Amino acid sequence: MNYQMWTLRNGALRVEKYTGTFSKKDIMENDQEFFGDPPPPNERLLCISDLSQAKFPDISTADMADLFSAIDENADTTYQMKNAIYAGVSNFADYQTINEYLSEGTKRAMSIIAFTKLKDCCSWLGLTPEETTQVNELLLGNSTK
Repeated sequence: MNYQMWTLRNGALRVEKYTGTFSKKDIMENDQEFFGDPPPPNERLLCISDLSQAKFPDISTADMADLFSAIDENADTTYQMKNAIYAGVSNFADYQTINEYLSEGTKRAMSIIAFTKLKDCCSWLGLTPEETTQVNELLLGNSTK
């Protein structure tokens, strides 16, 4: 398992990449890193989470509420957060887990949607063309997808 995170827009935009197999504990530890550096005040937190190469075989429906504990603990930061999940087109094995995560996320004051194309994530978040290029380079290693 490998987790990477980049901060853009002075911390108001977070870009995450998950690669490999993740447990509930792994995700909760990653969330501590994610919230370790709060975004600028009065900025809506935007996030792209690349799950296209991630697997979650041991995460159950019962685990979903626990996965949001860091979000709940940082409610002042996550209020009206927009999280675009880049699921890719080949991650169907974990589609149900991702869908349950989305369902749990909508119970909070945040917007969370899964996309199969990274460009749609960037568009939904309202990223500039320059930011979209940067996100593509970080996550895909190129600026054309």
